[in-house]
Amino acid sequence: MAKGGGGGKQKVKYVPAPAAPVQQDNSMAQLLAYMQGSEARADARAAAERAERKAAAEARKAAGEAGLSDFGELLKTRLSSNLITDTDAESRLRDYAASYGLDPGGVNTLGTDLSKFYTSQVLPERQVEGVKRLIKDLYGREATQADLNEYLKPYQPSLAKDLATDGGALPGGYEGYTGLGPGYENLEKVRESILSSPEYKKTVNDNYLDNYYDTKFGSQVLDEEGNRTKRRTFKFNKELLPSMDQKLLGNTGITMPNYETAFGDPAGMTVAELEENLQGVRDTRNFLYNAGLTNLQGEIDTNITKLKTESAERISDMQKSAGMMNLLTII
Repeated sequence: MAKGGGGGKQKVKYVPAPAAPVQQDNSMAQLLAYMQGSEARADARAAAERAERKAAAEARKAAGEAGLSDFGELLKTRLSSNLITDTDAESRLRDYAASYGLDPGGVNTLGTDLSKFYTSQVLPERQVEGVKRLIKDLYGREATQADLNEYLKPYQPSLAKDLATDGGALPGGYEGYTGLGPGYENLEKVRESILSSPEYKKTVNDNYLDNYYDTKFGSQVLDEEGNRTKRRTFKFNKELLPSMDQKLLGNTGITMPNYETAFGDPAGMTVAELEENLQGVRDTRNFLYNAGLTNLQGEIDTNITKLKTESAERISDMQKSAGMMNLLTII
């Protein structure tokens, strides 16, 4: 307040108080800075995780590449042992490559190597041994060189060189053969060829019944061309029939059949004829046993009747003697 120099009125001047300073709101800036920091930290974590995954993938890939050769040898061993097929080997190789993230180049090279290994070494062995088994099972004999030459393809050095993985010539397939011959795509074709061959038709039955009758009566008689006739011989043993007294047999009025003649036809007999003759033998055997038992029973009955008659006569004589004794006693 100002005062004047005289005695007049003094003027009072009011000065307003200074305004309080305005406080700035920086919360949005702080939030933005926090969010930016969070994003930066998240990006850093993501980058670290990506780097870790990449390192793990690279390490796994490196391990897969290092083990690829050993895995290929394992597949070869299983192929050789007939534990897997070539299709199984290809599938497992693809799964291995996918599991380790391998580049196609090395995997394709190994796949080609496996394919050549199977074609040049595994398949020939399987096919050669398969042909041998078919001949053994169907012909019932061991395979001859002619058999193998008919169904198999001989070793060809030029083909073996094409299949070689190292540029050199492969060994001669398996036992001198590189697989099935022309016209035989698989072992089923070989089997069909054997079943339709003249040798099979001449020496092997084409049905279960003939096999059964061969086991029961013996092998079939062959004609002049070596074909089976479905007729069989049978050696009859007369010692298996019981003998009978000729007088007794004559009393029956029956003439015994000559089975040695009946079974003795060198051309053999059909199964029906054999079974009919065998049934006749069984009937004859039963007749002889029954006739013998009947004769024995007749003799037993005759002796019993004789004993009864003799006993009755002796009893009658004893009764007469007893009667005479009683009369003498009375007198």
